[in-house]
Amino acid sequence: YKKMVMKPRIKGGCPVLSTAFEVDDTDESLRVLAKSFVEEILAAIVEVLEEGKGAGLFKSGIDSKKEALYLFATFEGAIMLGKLSKSAKPLFEIFDQVEFYLENNIFKAQS
Repeated sequence: YKKMVMKPRIKGGCPVLSTAFEVDDTDESLRVLAKSFVEEILAAIVEVLEEGKGAGLFKSGIDSKKEALYLFATFEGAIMLGKLSKSAKPLFEIFDQVEFYLENNIFKAQS
């Protein structure tokens, strides 16, 4: 995410977040499409978390669906705050917190 923030593939921010904000109560078909895409992203994050648990990298007791939702919402919120402030500072501050969260709540302790 840090790399994507500094060198975005698409100008204008996250198209999913932008679409969701614009159509949540105005265009039902686009809202459903945006929701479907978010569900795909969440499923991909869940898959990564499950693979990490299976490989012994992540704590076995984590709830992958809840963690995926938390991480996705945190990243999207960070992007929104960065866009509003026209600064990468909030993004990097939030990303630092996410790294701390991952190290303490997701990753297994290194022995």
